[in-house]
Amino acid sequence: WKKDQRTGQGTFVWVDGSIYIGDFIAGERTGNGVETWASGQKYEGQYRNNQFHGSGTLTRADGTTRMGQWNNGQPC
Repeated sequence: WKKDQRTGQGTFVWVDGSIYIGDFIAGERTGNGVETWASGQKYEGQYRNNQFHGSGTLTRADGTTRMGQWNNGQPC
């Protein structure tokens, strides 16, 4: 924590059991991380301002994957 905000490596768990493990800057998921939703979907890669941004892989609950570049949460 820095100035009452998550900063550095950390883990965040939502009430539904979804979990993020990775980097935080000023309280936001920014940097590298892994997010696993309670539904079984998983994203591993880069974040900026709490969104997928940069290189990453999204694996859906059915096992299908999308690997590539992301821009503000959207695939490029």
